[in-house]
Amino acid sequence: MKRRRTSSRTRRGKVGEEGGGGPHTRNHPARAADANDDDELLRLLSLAETDLDAGHLRAAHKHAHRAARLDPDSPRGSLLLTAVSVLVADHSSHRATLLLLDSDS
Repeated sequence: MKRRRTSSRTRRGKVGEEGGGGPHTRNHPARAADANDDDELLRLLSLAETDLDAGHLRAAHKHAHRAARLDPDSPRGSLLLTAVSVLVADHSSHRATLLLLDSDS
């Protein structure tokens, strides 16, 4: 099977174009992206906590997982994801036990 070659400009789009060129283009400055990521992280964590308080475990797990992927170094996100993962895990599964043991270390 023959692959068609495309230039990097074709794949990414032109600089300054919507959706192309990466985070350092004219339309998407790096600072705005960082601020948006922080806002999104806080929003996802708040949604996860609200869902957890309401007893919506799957929704809480979804939001905590997205927050942890957005910022893997966030201690709040990691703790929330671990707690919700334990609650969501099947009780007959060994996964819940392993998660509890890992969270103590």
